This record gives sequence, structure tokens and C-alpha cells, in this order.
Amino acid sequence: MNSHLPLRFGVIISLACAGALIIGATAQTGIKKNPQSKTLAKPTVVAQFVSKNCLACHNKSNSSGGLNLADIPFEPNDSRNYNLWVKVHDRVSEKEMPPPESPKPSAASRTSFLASLSSPLLTASDQRIKNEGRSVWRRMNRYEYENTLRDLFDAPWLQIKETLPEDGLLYRYNKVGEALDVSYVQIGRYLSAAQYALNEATADLASRTPTTTKRFYARDQRSFVGLAKFNEFNGSPERATFPITGDAADIPALQETGPMTVGAKDPVKREAEGMGVVASAYEPLQPKFYQFRAPASGTYKLRLRAHSFWAGPESAQRWWHPSRTNLSAGRTQEPISLYASFPPQRLRKLGGMDVGIQPTVGEIEVQLLKGESIQPDAVRFFRSRPPNWHNPLAEKDGQPGVCFHWLEVEGPIYKTTSSVARGPARLFHSLTI
Repeated sequence: MNSHLPLRFGVIISLACAGALIIGATAQTGIKKNPQSKTLAKPTVVAQFVSKNCLACHNKSNSSGGLNLADIPFEPNDSRNYNLWVKVHDRVSEKEMPPPESPKPSAASRTSFLASLSSPLLTASDQRIKNEGRSVWRRMNRYEYENTLRDLFDAPWLQIKETLPEDGLLYRYNKVGEALDVSYVQIGRYLSAAQYALNEATADLASRTPTTTKRFYARDQRSFVGLAKFNEFNGSPERATFPITGDAADIPALQETGPMTVGAKDPVKREAEGMGVVASAYEPLQPKFYQFRAPASGTYKLRLRAHSFWAGPESAQRWWHPSRTNLSAGRTQEPISLYASFPPQRLRKLGGMDVGIQPTVGEIEVQLLKGESIQPDAVRFFRSRPPNWHNPLAEKDGQPGVCFHWLEVEGPIYKTTSSVARGPARLFHSLTI
């Protein structure tokens, strides 16, 4: 049995408390009644004004707008009660109350009421700011908690926020303490999130997954190659892939009179081979480098080799349909987005790059979760539609496309050569995990 299990459990409890309890200890200050607040007698002028001008509509039997001023105490040191009387003050000040159909108080009576009410309210506000500050203390929202765990464990790939309950909103913000409550559900989820984060951060400390560099060719990926052949579900060239060598159509591969790839026996030609698309990733056109699956969660470098090309029209009459045999050099660079893909259909955007008319190798550093693969997407292109839909980028002489050659993956990359990663070292130092 691991002698440090109690320590791990203590860390989990501490992390959960950090997110849900410590910062949130007084998150309810603006919601619940302040136990130290005292009920004060309403100022005489205020009581008289309310009795004469307000109680006809705001009493126990007829609480218009849900407001019963007959039974509401005067406790300006309590936040909720304070906010209620501020609302009364402001409605009277703006002459919204009493309503137009009711008798109007004199200007002197209104002025006296506002002065008598504002004085204790301002005193209570000043005292609260002096004691507690202007902001209500609050817990971390789920985005902040995720970023905190990422930074603490030096594990920027952690996906935490989606496992936590939605944060409350107030004034359309998710950082207002009065809306960030703490419940037993919240505590349970924070505990689970802390356990997951600790497991992810310490998973490979005993035997790290070795760092490797592997190249995955588009012609070897079933999701690229399978779309080159029409079938009963797909007979539209916009939804197909284009076997390309250089800037020209690879007719033997397209017509299945030759191999799809020359493989390792001809490295020069293999480098020129690729699979093209004229639409962005969308059902049923979703090519991905499925042969790669991240062996461990962590940091990786992705290098993508691709270039743009131009697909001529299928015919003069159907110029919006691309020809898969009449291809030529591209006319402009194209933006590419890379997504992490996890079965069955979870996508997470990693970043992007531009590819040029000549084959371009772009590189980005990303954070991957164990088991994720990579899906490229030519994001400027249209998403394929049912029949009679015209590609908006198509011209009378053709339309743009992108040819993907290969994806090279280096990783997982470790920021330190120490046997203990930086994140867990902050918690456990040199202890054996």
C-alpha cells in the first residue's frame, strides 16, 4: 500500500477547498442575512412617508410587485435589506413612485423623505466598505479553477471546467460573489475534479512515455483515402477527397489503376503525394490523421505539410462542381485549423496556420489528452450541402482547394528532465508518488 495515500487525499481535499470553500467562505455575504445586523427603528420621516404614500399598495394583503413595506424591517447593515431600501429610495427619487394615478406627495415631503432615508443607508454602505471592501468575497468560478489547477500542476492540458456545475450569473457576469453559491453538489464536483487533476499530473511520473517524433502520411489514413471513392452515400465531388501528386491529379490512384501510395520505396514521390479537399470538415467529409493517438496527456509539437491548389470546373454548364482530374497550382494561401478529436465526435480547437501555394510546413505547440487524434480543417472553405447548393468560392474557371501531405507529431514533450515534474514537485517535493 502506498504510504503517501493519506498525503494525496489531503492534497485533494485542499484543492477542493481552495476552489469551493476558502475563497467562497463569505460568498453568501450578499445573499444571506448578516447575523450581526440590527433592526433599527425607521426614521420618523421615512415611516410617515411610507404610511401615507406607499402602504395602500404595498401591504400584507396587497403586496404590489411582491413588496410588503408594512412588515419589512429597517436593517441597512444587512445587504439584502439595504438593497431593498436603496430601491425604494431610487424609485421615489426618480418619481416613479408613487405611481401616476396615485396622489402625489409634495416636493418638500419627497425631499425630506429622501434625505432621512439616504443618511443611514450611506452610513451603512461606508461601514460595510470599511469592514469588507467593495467586492463580495467569492469562490473561483470553474474557468478560474481550471486555470489554477493547470498552473499548479504545470499541466496546461487539463480539462476541468466541463466537469463542474455551471456558475451562477448576475448582471450577465460569472464572477459576482452573490451568484457563486456553494452547495454539496459543488463540493462533490470539486473533489472529483481535484482527484482527476492529481491523477493526470502524476500519471507518468513512475515511467514516463518516451518522447518520439513520428510522421503520418495522408495517403495512409483511411479517413482521407476512403473519401476518394464514390459510393451510394456520397456521389458529390465537393464531398470527396482528391489524390494529388504535386499540383496534378494522381489519375491512377483516383481511378484505382495504380497504388494509392508508393510508400517508403520512393521517398521523393511520397513527399509529393497528398489528398486534397475543396470543402471544410463537415459530414461526411471529415478527414483526420486517425493513425495517431496521443499516448499520454501532455505537450506536443504538430507539424503539418500542405499546400493550396486549384480545381478546374467539372464542365462549362456545371462550373460550380470541381473536377478531380483537372487540377493546377493554387492561387492564394489558405488558413488551416487543427482540432483534437476524440471518439465519438468530440472536437477541441488547438490552433491554426496558413499554407501557401508551395508546400508549406507549419508548426504549433499544443496540449493533448491521452487518446486524442488530429483533424485538420480548411476553414475558409464552405461546408458541403445537399444537391443544388453552389460553392460560394467557385468561379467559372474553378475553385480553391487544399492538399494535405503529412502530419508529424513530436511528443510528449517534458519541460524538465527531473524524475519529478514541476507541478507535483510543488506539492510533494522529493517524495515518491
